Amino acid sequence: MPFAKRLVEKAGAYAIAFVEQLPIEKFHGIGEVTAAKMHSLGIHTGADLKRRSLLELTHHFGKAGNYYYKIARAEDDRPVEANRVRKSIGAETSFAQDLNDIGQMLQARTRNYCSNS
Repeated sequence: MPFAKRLVEKAGAYAIAFVEQLPIEKFHGIGEVTAAKMHSLGIHTGADLKRRSLLELTHHFGKAGNYYYKIARAEDDRPVEANRVRKSIGAETSFAQDLNDIGQMLQARTRNYCSNS
């Protein structure tokens, strides 16, 4: 079996395990009112949601039931938005030796900041 296929299968298994343990309130699109309704139906986690049929979910939640059915199975058909507005910029500096003293850290940071200005 090719490496890429094994990698995708492992990632999929991890995603499913993650979704199953997730509290229902953490799912995108499930707000306070929907979560309360799900709780009244005995749905508290992704695993609980996954045990429900598409028919049952659409009966209780209408068209949104189809979405809930899919997210419980780690399925997301939304397109990936790779080109979006950057919200932050990060940078890091690696040193030859670990810096344990706050004075050393501040001195190194000041030296690095001044050399990049």
